[in-house]
Amino acid sequence: MHRPHLAIALGILFSTAAAAQDDARVTQMQADMARIHAIGHVMAQGETVERQKHAISDRDLLAVVMPGVSVVDQVRSFIRISNGDSRSGSASVELRDPATGEGIVAWASPQIPGGGTLEVPVTNILATGTTIHQFARLPTTVVAEINADFIGHVQHITLTPATGALSNVSTCGMVLMADALSLPYVSGPGRDDVVGQVRITNATATARPLTIIFMDNAGHASVWTSPAVAPMGSVTRAVANIAPFASPPIDPTARSLSVIGDYAPQGITLSYSEGLPGAPSQDDFSAACMLTSAALGAADDDHEDTPALTPAPAKTSTGMCDMMMGMDCAM
Repeated sequence: MHRPHLAIALGILFSTAAAAQDDARVTQMQADMARIHAIGHVMAQGETVERQKHAISDRDLLAVVMPGVSVVDQVRSFIRISNGDSRSGSASVELRDPATGEGIVAWASPQIPGGGTLEVPVTNILATGTTIHQFARLPTTVVAEINADFIGHVQHITLTPATGALSNVSTCGMVLMADALSLPYVSGPGRDDVVGQVRITNATATARPLTIIFMDNAGHASVWTSPAVAPMGSVTRAVANIAPFASPPIDPTARSLSVIGDYAPQGITLSYSEGLPGAPSQDDFSAACMLTSAALGAADDDHEDTPALTPAPAKTSTGMCDMMMGMDCAM
């Protein structure tokens, strides 16, 4: 259910409840809702937080919720976060028991600059986060709830050491999206444990190059223009091979980058694949889950509403819905 429809449904629900005060079940429902909102999203530093079971706040309902996140070494899970906003901000990750929804650990990221990126192993989140509820035995997989005070993206990545498979297993329903002209997270030349490749595909009738901007966590922007891509053709380049030819060259120590394509007509698309060095195949890492912020747009959020780091759509585009998997473009 879309959130505007949800708000309307809740309004109808509470109007009906107000007209039925003599119903004990309605009274109990109102009391439960008041208790949930009062408890909210509890955060603490340096101490254990015992939170009432299943307490869910409005902030939780705006989060990206990812199931199947591994906390064991047989399959190693990583969370990749990109800040697509024009200012720095922080993200939070809460790990929950999938059987009960009970919180296990809450973790807050360091500040991520505008256009910046972050990768964190889930085992690090478990080891360094604030305990919410002490479990005698943890499940092998958990649910990760990710929030941010910026607009951006998040990915769930897994590495299976036994097979050498590096995979993008991000799952978040209809908001899993691949933008035709941006890539939220690309591994930089400073990493030698993974190999990533950027591909430009031209589904038009005219040969065209594409200019791409790579942004690192220091706020440096490097520009690279591809060779002309043949009609119905594609050009693929390893990030390490692009780095020295960008202007200025991409910092060779940069471990991760966000990528924005310049204006292009519909039919010119960016994609990104990644794998371990020497692996026989790579997985597609183009798609990610969209992070939003409940605070943005509020009158008191101390945010000047500067534009997010998102490319302007092509003039022939029908809008964002045609770039989102599963989006109902008729709504």
